[in-house]
Formats: sequence, structure tokens, C-alpha cells
Amino acid sequence: MSTQLIPGDPTSPICGMELLVSYIKNGGNLKRLDRSCINKVHPFNMTITMEYLNGYLLTDDAYDGVYNESLYFDAVGEQLVEK
Repeated sequence: MSTQLIPGDPTSPICGMELLVSYIKNGGNLKRLDRSCINKVHPFNMTITMEYLNGYLLTDDAYDGVYNESLYFDAVGEQLVEK
């Protein structure tokens, strides 16, 4: 995974790589490190889609949910456990 400045665009610059390049160009001098890309990075989002919650975790709440076997579906989307 990487932190692209434009989410979903694999050709977008990567902030971590820009930081590394700046560090090397400045001979390791942290006072001269160009940190400008940090302000352009989108906030980290830990929201899990309901599709993943239901399909992988078999719950409606990843952090405090109750296991629900009836959410289990096979690869073609057919429910394997009857409600």
C-alpha cells in the first residue's frame, strides 16, 4: 500500500517517496526536508463497507458486532446458510 496524493490514481505521486527523495537530495538534513506533500494526503479512513463486514466478518459491526452465520454467502452470491 502507498499514500497516493490522488486516491485511486496509481500514477499519482506517492508522498512517502517524495519525502524519501527530499531526504536524499538534502543529504539527510531534516531541517531542509520538503514535507509539503503531507498537507495534501487524504485522511486515513478505517470505514469498512457493509459488503466486507457481512462477507468476511459475518457481522454488521466490525468492532462490537455479533457473529451472524446467516450472512455467509458463497463465491457466486448464493446464501449458504438459511435464515
